[in-house]
Amino acid sequence: MLNLISPSPELFDKIITRIRIEERVRSAKRRAILFTLILALSLYALIPAVRSARAAIDTSGFFNFVSLIFSDLQAVMASWQDFALSLLEAIPTLSLTAVLAVIFTTLGSVRYLAGEYKLLYSHKTITNI
Repeated sequence: MLNLISPSPELFDKIITRIRIEERVRSAKRRAILFTLILALSLYALIPAVRSARAAIDTSGFFNFVSLIFSDLQAVMASWQDFALSLLEAIPTLSLTAVLAVIFTTLGSVRYLAGEYKLLYSHKTITNI
């Protein structure tokens, strides 16, 4: 007769643990690909957003108001409230908001991508469970 070999009692736990680790790694790989794509798209969108903001600042006359501070400080101080409101009106908020949104998207994707790579590389060290 054949002698049946009985597995060790902790073999089932080791197999289930390994399956769960592999599921987490597969999920982390998918998220890493997603965040890499988001990072690439946000970096690609950053250049046009900055160019657009720069053009909007140039056309709004914002730098003309700022240069007035250095050229005629007495006039600015005499009517500083009106000057401050004019300065605020000259700020191209939509373009600057777009630039900030792209920057925050880039930084957020880098943050999440770093977390996914940390999980993936910590998995490389766990091979014999």
